[in-house]
Amino acid sequence: MADKPLLLDSIINQFGQKVDFYEDQESGDFAPVIAVINEIAVITDFFDTDDFYQDSEYNPVLIDGKIQCYFNITMQKT
Repeated sequence: MADKPLLLDSIINQFGQKVDFYEDQESGDFAPVIAVINEIAVITDFFDTDDFYQDSEYNPVLIDGKIQCYFNITMQKT
């Protein structure tokens, strides 16, 4: 975050958490999107924000101090 990445978008995930999506300004589209929830950041496996929208199973969620994909949470319950 010290490199001042560009804010691309923000959503509210399934847990009511605000997720901000950033792009590295130097690498642009050639670097994965960074997701930030409650000042915790993670580099996603995505290169754009098209899959992140209300109720998307790919939305990042923060659980026990770790960010993971909502899809992984639902797969663990089955």
